[in-house]
Amino acid sequence: MKTIVLYDTKYGFTEKCARYLYEKLEESDIRKLNDDYNINDYDRIFLGTYIDDGEVSAKTRDFLKQHKSKLLNKKLGIFCSALDKNDYLNALQKSLDPEIFYNSKIVLPGGKVNLEELSFLEKRRIRKRINVVENTEEFHPYKLDELLKLLEI
Repeated sequence: MKTIVLYDTKYGFTEKCARYLYEKLEESDIRKLNDDYNINDYDRIFLGTYIDDGEVSAKTRDFLKQHKSKLLNKKLGIFCSALDKNDYLNALQKSLDPEIFYNSKIVLPGGKVNLEELSFLEKRRIRKRINVVENTEEFHPYKLDELLKLLEI
């Protein structure tokens, strides 16, 4: 079964998760979401995105809309980077088409905030939204392992 790991990352955490999956998979490809590839060449897709301001990334939303009919005929696993579980659930409900949501396996392997990488407004928004006041990283690789099992790896 031909597999690709696609990801959209803002500060690198989603890429870390994508690379973790890629290393566990035999004969797979890994690409950033906006790289060149043909989705028709793959039977199984792992898609990584980050949650920003209560939604999955804009690139991810566009990708899911553009390829919806193709994705519904493939094994699709989605992994999201976020620190706030409520924000994550709300983002999925708000951002994902119901058919995609119900026909994919979705996990939250954690998230990361590095305050030095954020603008003043981003820091303020994060502090207000999820009450993060210092650099924080939560990585739960067992969630990615669960996703591998869910998609029959």
